[in-house]
Amino acid sequence: HKHIKPGNERVNCVITSGMFRSRLCVAAALATGYGAFQTQSSFTIGHSCAESAPSTAPATNTYKVDESSAKLKLVQVVFRHGARTPLSARKDFWAHDPVWDMCGDPPYQPVPIRVTSTTGELNPECPGNLKQRRKVLGEGQCFQGQLTFLGQQQAHEFGVWLRKRYVERLKFLPPTFHADRVRARTTNYDRTIQTLQGVLTGLFPPQQAAPAPAPPAQKQKPGPRAAASQQQQQQPPGPPTVIPVTTSSDLDEILYADTKSCPHLGTFMKMGEALSRESVRRDPDYGWARGELQRVLGLDDAFFLRQWPMTDVYDAMVSMKAHGKALPSGMSERLLLAVDRMATREFASVVAPSVRDELGQNVMRLSMGVLLHTIISNMESALSAPAASGGPTMMLYSGHDSTIMPLLAALGVDIAYWPPYLSNIIFELWELPPGAAGSGGQHVVRVLYNTHELQVPHCPPGSSPSMSMFREEVLGPFLLSHSDWGAACQVAVTHSGSLPQPKSVSSVVDEDE
Repeated sequence: HKHIKPGNERVNCVITSGMFRSRLCVAAALATGYGAFQTQSSFTIGHSCAESAPSTAPATNTYKVDESSAKLKLVQVVFRHGARTPLSARKDFWAHDPVWDMCGDPPYQPVPIRVTSTTGELNPECPGNLKQRRKVLGEGQCFQGQLTFLGQQQAHEFGVWLRKRYVERLKFLPPTFHADRVRARTTNYDRTIQTLQGVLTGLFPPQQAAPAPAPPAQKQKPGPRAAASQQQQQQPPGPPTVIPVTTSSDLDEILYADTKSCPHLGTFMKMGEALSRESVRRDPDYGWARGELQRVLGLDDAFFLRQWPMTDVYDAMVSMKAHGKALPSGMSERLLLAVDRMATREFASVVAPSVRDELGQNVMRLSMGVLLHTIISNMESALSAPAASGGPTMMLYSGHDSTIMPLLAALGVDIAYWPPYLSNIIFELWELPPGAAGSGGQHVVRVLYNTHELQVPHCPPGSSPSMSMFREEVLGPFLLSHSDWGAACQVAVTHSGSLPQPKSVSSVVDEDE
């Protein structure tokens, strides 16, 4: 099937600079440890770079959020799955260390989930997922793209972080799962489903057995009420709550781009792919890195003519490194960093191109417009719902790097290096207190990236945009409702415009490998 496969995912640090008129620098460490993504040393976010131009954006409609007085209204969490095995078919990359045996049941008791499609089908199958299950990696029980023990632990630890913040510190969520308060959605791949299950387990751990009752102070027969209470305390807890989870087919997917049902998107992405090849080859280290890869891995010239060759190499190397496997002799840190940079350029140029030009704007709107529209619609629903309605207050979305990358681009981040496993973006909707000077009752959107506040376009450091500013100025150009998506996929491109006329559906090459 023709879509940007969520199989093309990598892990590394993220060093980004913002776009539009405000700038951001984000440094991220390689997430090879269980919870490295959330430690203070892993992600250092600054608000200026040596190469950054000073911000000339107006600071109106931006506010500072004081968590002690503001009221949290809604939290939406979008995250990439945890660490996984490689997606590369090149088993010769790890022939010197062929055993992949770090997959299986998680090292914790997962909460039970019930996965249903948007059309009501229970546990639907995904062709791409089934294809990966059939590809066993060398020796061991792991298959292609499978979530590993490391990935399971990363997911659980992120769920624990969410619990500490939103249950224990902010008292925003109840300590146990309530279906009317929390909604969960995932793409239909084993690794994203299991990652979501791990996050839910950390967020709402299975209830432990009730403690034994204290012995009575006096040896006397208890009354009826005391006897009933003692019997209730001695009973084991009931069966754990089964958490409903939503998934979908490619046609209804909102967490990655679907070019099969949107041929114009496929054409625009083909254009981005051609531009990415040229950009990679202009990298000053390209010739050196290509020669080193041919020497170290025994690659021929034909390998570098295929789709995303640097991405293929980096996928395998970083997965191996994250799981403590030996890298091929000669695979130096300098070479890995160069391949990372070029692989990111290969892939991001297609799924998350710069939105400064018309090509990037078209790709962003047709690929992520429905998800962005859903995020905004959820905020509007949270504000319009009566206070006593008990509507959802947290939305969880389990996706891929092809989900995180375009969201970062839409938020004004230039992606230079690959987001790590379990990268996450959190959208918090706050209501400022009535007495706040000049902002009473104002609703503000604060964005966190990998648990740290992200400076969004048009906002000075430490400030967040109003809900209206976030909707209209930050994400406005890319919003696309699900009902309008079909028509937008058929939008005409004129001969006088800056984009070429899209190819016919039959001329778009099926990239399924």
